[in-house]
Amino acid sequence: AVVIGVATITFATGLTGSLDLVKHALSRDGQVQVSVTRDSGPGGGGQTMTDAQVVSLIQQQQGTGRFVAVGQLQTHVSGISQPIPVYGYRGESSWIGYVLINGRWFSGPGEAVAPTALFQAAGVHIGDTVGVGAPGHHTDVRLVGEIFDQQGDDLLLRTDWSTLTGVNPTATTDSYEVNVSGASPQEYVAALATATAGYAVDARASGGSGYDLPFILIESALAGLALVLTLCALAGVFNTVVLNTREKARDTAILKALGMAPRQVILMVLTSVAVIGAIGAVVALPAGMALHRQILTTMGRIAASTAIPGQFYAVFPVPILIALALSGLAVALGGALMPATWAARSRIGSLLSPE
Repeated sequence: AVVIGVATITFATGLTGSLDLVKHALSRDGQVQVSVTRDSGPGGGGQTMTDAQVVSLIQQQQGTGRFVAVGQLQTHVSGISQPIPVYGYRGESSWIGYVLINGRWFSGPGEAVAPTALFQAAGVHIGDTVGVGAPGHHTDVRLVGEIFDQQGDDLLLRTDWSTLTGVNPTATTDSYEVNVSGASPQEYVAALATATAGYAVDARASGGSGYDLPFILIESALAGLALVLTLCALAGVFNTVVLNTREKARDTAILKALGMAPRQVILMVLTSVAVIGAIGAVVALPAGMALHRQILTTMGRIAASTAIPGQFYAVFPVPILIALALSGLAVALGGALMPATWAARSRIGSLLSPE
């Protein structure tokens, strides 16, 4: 019972921590707080500012930490049957927050990174070269990194701006990602939005509003599972200690007759289950951590066709491990407290009287 309870608490704690990292990795809200996007909706086709004008405004805007311009085109990539989006970044872009699974971020023309799904679909590995573009405007791109990316159907490339214009010389930027420093994103948006005609300026909510609901549902289900199985563990300990206490009722009565105080009886019973709780915690911690790793890996492979970055597994710092180990003692002592109290309060005469 203790092993099941602690293993479940460990699994739920680890998976909740990992999902929180996943949520922030997908929204990238720690790196990119504001996005400036060309408005393609109604009213967005009026007097639209040029790329140079938008760049100048962003550079001059108070609170701009770093920013990068982004362009996109749909084109063919060798090994993929349908056209896929290829994103080109103008400016240093390694800071924008895509978490690496393997390899490194691209550092110049002719290099690109891609999600796991593209590597699987194209049958390539890090270090391989793929052809990007159509006849007449074709370039070879070397894949240098595998990233955690869940945009669209996960088939895409992210590369340098020069690589994008090598495929299509007429490619243009259509958005900008901004890291805000020294100002709140809301204040930054309010100041910049009034000056950028034809562009939508938006602040990213912490955690990414588009990801909040599904993650809240999953984390709520995990909390419910942990609570139910912890209660089952408490009930199991309670049942076992009740049986043991009743079996040894006469021994307990003799000890009380010899002068053992009620609090000493409680301490005796609790000490006996504390050993079980400690052993259960030692067994349950690695079991819960192994289950967490296996389930997270399976979720990534089946639900999102992606590998999981190593840092998403590293959610068990020493203080958390100590607290989880103590939860084994808490489950054992919590389940044994009521039977121990009953044994301490039982009258000696009733326990020693023949059946």
